[in-house]
Amino acid sequence: APPRLKLTPDLEIYGAWLDEQLADIRAPLALVGRSFGGRLAIRLAARRPLAAIVLLGFPIRPPGKKRPLDEQALAALTCPTFIAQGTKDELGPMRVLKRFAKRAEIFPLPGAGHDFGSKEDSALDAAAAWLDRQRSLL
Repeated sequence: APPRLKLTPDLEIYGAWLDEQLADIRAPLALVGRSFGGRLAIRLAARRPLAAIVLLGFPIRPPGKKRPLDEQALAALTCPTFIAQGTKDELGPMRVLKRFAKRAEIFPLPGAGHDFGSKEDSALDAAAAWLDRQRSLL
């Protein structure tokens, strides 16, 4: 077997916890993850089928850090995916996000940073509407 790349300890711990919490759910499952929670959601998608994923402010590449495992996991997503991302998000530059999230629907938040600020309501409304449309497709 190929060597397993180590994730950050917190990501490992929370990923195992999330796996355990969702283990008994057999119905179609959609996950919503904000920042670090999105990193967990895309890892879970690699281990079990998901109906949909919503990522809010995905930290694909913080300044000075590459996250090849996040990049690979994001590129490998096969379920419907919605990403709300600030166009000024320093933790998730739009140009990098678009390179790896080719199959995702990206909802840009003009002028917003990683915390979304005054654009948060817009991001949440768009994500809720998108999830509602996905539900009708199941």
